[in-house]
Amino acid sequence: MERGHHTLSEIGRQHEAFAITRKCFPEFAKIVEAVKQEGFTKILFMGCGTSYFLAAAASAYFARYNAITCDYLASFEFYKNTSLYVKPQDKVLLVPFTRVASTTETMIAVKKGVALPNVKSLQITCDDYSFQYSTWSLFIPDMHEDSIVMTSSFSTMLYTAMFFAAAMSGNDEVLSQLEKLPEDTGAHMPEYASKMEALAQKYTDMKVFIGLGSGAHYGLAGESSIKVKEMTLTPSECYYSLEYRHGPISIADEKTVIAYFVSENTREEDARLIGELKALGACVIALGAVAGEIEDKADVAYQTALCECANLPELIIPLQYFGAYLAIAKGYDPDAPKNLSKAIIL
Repeated sequence: MERGHHTLSEIGRQHEAFAITRKCFPEFAKIVEAVKQEGFTKILFMGCGTSYFLAAAASAYFARYNAITCDYLASFEFYKNTSLYVKPQDKVLLVPFTRVASTTETMIAVKKGVALPNVKSLQITCDDYSFQYSTWSLFIPDMHEDSIVMTSSFSTMLYTAMFFAAAMSGNDEVLSQLEKLPEDTGAHMPEYASKMEALAQKYTDMKVFIGLGSGAHYGLAGESSIKVKEMTLTPSECYYSLEYRHGPISIADEKTVIAYFVSENTREEDARLIGELKALGACVIALGAVAGEIEDKADVAYQTALCECANLPELIIPLQYFGAYLAIAKGYDPDAPKNLSKAIIL
């Protein structure tokens, strides 16, 4: 079997995975309605590794459409420092993300949380074992991955979290946009694969990979960073976009590849920073609200037909392809990344 067979296959089927997830929306809506009736005053999104960056994206997205206080944190941080995040006056909903629900840190964090009188849990997961210890579960079926790195599981759980946020807010316009994701993604998959394979061949000597984004895009920046690191063994970092100027930009050069997720409300500032990065010789992959000046400056630019309220799961796909193709070009097998396993069982 060729290197990366499972990983590339799972990346390439994400439009189908989105369609499977969309079929679950009516059932998910019933669960969300039950959650709404509880009157939670705080929501904490959590996860480990890749799922931590899922939590970061989901928290910012939820805050965009809802007035309920929310935040994100690592599962073990919640477990060891619960009192920092749950106060007696709060009514808290934990929203953990798990590809494998037996991941120790998340499981013990949720069990500790729901044992408190003012805490319940809504798990977003690809593993029905989560029903054993969460109050509710938004379970995505048929999402088994043979690869070690999370690809379709990341994007489908993010898609589900976005549905949760929109349903909690009752925003019909956003819910309508979310329905269009599978078809829009399917239309772009060949372009994502071909452009990223060509770019990976060009940057086999890349010395550092950087993910940049703001708002919900920060979670995507983190996910792109960890995905490239896992598959290619290349040092990688992520930052809120303009934070990159404050020190880290000092090492940017012609062997730096930057995934820059452009937000609608930061496009002007993003365009200036992208220009500075190109002047230093860096390769810039621009994704999201790219048009005009940004599209002209970037080495590769991706803009979907969907608005920012619906396109986040699709925007991570090119970077997953980049990581997989770069790993293969460097002689690695992305199906068997070094030192990793599907779930951390302590």
